Formats: sequence, structure tokens, C-alpha cells
Amino acid sequence: LPPDSSGCGVKYPGWYDGEMPTHTSQQMEGRYCFVIPQHKDPCHTAYTEEARVRMCEDGSFVYHWPQVINDNGGYCVDSDVCEAVKPLAEDWRSIHHVTEGTTYHSDRLKGWFSFTTGYRMMPEAPPPYRGSCGTRYPGYLKGGHPTPAEGMVQREVCFRRDEERSESCQGSEEIMVQSCGDGSYAYRFRSAISEAAYCVDGKMVTCSPPVVRAKYGANAAITCTTSSNQGFDSSEVEWTKLDDVNLPDASLNKMTISEDKLVVKISDITDPY
Repeated sequence: LPPDSSGCGVKYPGWYDGEMPTHTSQQMEGRYCFVIPQHKDPCHTAYTEEARVRMCEDGSFVYHWPQVINDNGGYCVDSDVCEAVKPLAEDWRSIHHVTEGTTYHSDRLKGWFSFTTGYRMMPEAPPPYRGSCGTRYPGYLKGGHPTPAEGMVQREVCFRRDEERSESCQGSEEIMVQSCGDGSYAYRFRSAISEAAYCVDGKMVTCSPPVVRAKYGANAAITCTTSSNQGFDSSEVEWTKLDDVNLPDASLNKMTISEDKLVVKISDITDPY
């Protein structure tokens, strides 16, 4: 795949376009291409060179490299994109974050990125609200996420129109996606649409009562609903004592919750005050 125009530490990064050998001593022929920012084609015929690649006994490859196009060019080496991603940690990217007004976030991203909040993945359906993800045109992924076995795949990002429950796209973008195997994904973004941003999927937990108050050793019955099918997490509820003094974080492991009735039992908590 062609690298970003600013990749590999050179002005004109070079990459191999062709089939790779699959067994020892096999030699394949292809071409070396150079990414030129002023050309949309990442393998413009005016900036290509013939290439030869051979596989070694240890699984590595040797390349016959001609001279680069000029002093601003260079050959790139492939790497694991999951180790080179830039984090996207903004809370406003959540599909449940709704912007009210006329000020919208607008992404200007180029390169490989991953989400570090929510489910660490893009939604696969249109975000539910107008103004979701802090932007006018929220972006979601079409075609689903790849499995680790599928490797790197091409997908489409749809930026939903500024209409309630609309599934039509204000604009779209072809991106590359790869599973990182730990539940996160690497996305290669090239955003170019004004007042549009990439969303992250997540859930919204609503509990009644929203603040649970119980004496030590007592049971507190609560009802919780979630916008996701990935379950209820007790750490997402605000737990307090009867006198409204916040419990220490360490107290969460002293609570037991009934999965069927969502009954909380608070016990064996040391009062820190």
C-alpha cells in the first residue's frame, strides 16, 4: 500500500507495487512507485522504476533498488500499523455526545489513528442523534470491521447528513482498517469534509435511581438500562452511602450484583472518615 505523502521521513516516499515471493529463492518483478503530493495517483507512471524482489531462507526479502528519483526520495520499510497509530481520545467523539448550537468539530486528520475511548471502534450504523459526536456530519463505518485473520481491508466512511435518522451521506471516504487483536482497530483517515468528524461507538447507561444509597450490609434495588448489548458495568453507576459521602473507589470490589435483578449488596466497607 502507498504510504502517506509525509511518511518515511522523506518528501517523496517510495513503495513496492507488485506480488511478493512466497517461497525461498523465488523472484518476483514489480515496480517501485513514489508518492508525489501534487499527483493523486500514488503510482504515477512518470515516477516509477522497475523492481525485483527475492525471498531469503529466513523469510526476509532482498530488493534490487535503482537510484531514487532525486535527493528528496527514499524507499520505505513496512511496519505494524497498530504500533504506529496516533490516539484519538476526545470525549466528544462519542455517538452519545450531542452538540447543540452552530459550533461543530471538524476533523483534519491524515494518517493512521485509533480510538482510546468507548468501545475503541467506529459505529457501524448512523449515529442516533442530530449533532452526535460533536459535529454536523458524524462519520460511521460501512461494511463492518475486519477480524484479525482478515488483516487490512478497505472500507467506506459515511458522513451522515444533518437530518434526524438519515442514512444518506453528506460525503464519503475510502479508508483502510485493520484489527489490532486487542479489541481496538487502526484506521487510515484522510479527512477532507468541513464540519465532519469520525465517531467512536459506546454505550450510555441509565439507572433509576441514578444515585444508589444503601447502608452497609443492606441491599439496594436498582433498574439499569443500556444502549448497548454489551452489558451493564457496575463501575459506571455513582455509588454513595446513605449520608451522601462518596465511597472510595476500592469499595467497588466489595459489592455484589445480582445479574437477573440488579440488586446491589454493599458490605465490609471501611469508613475512611
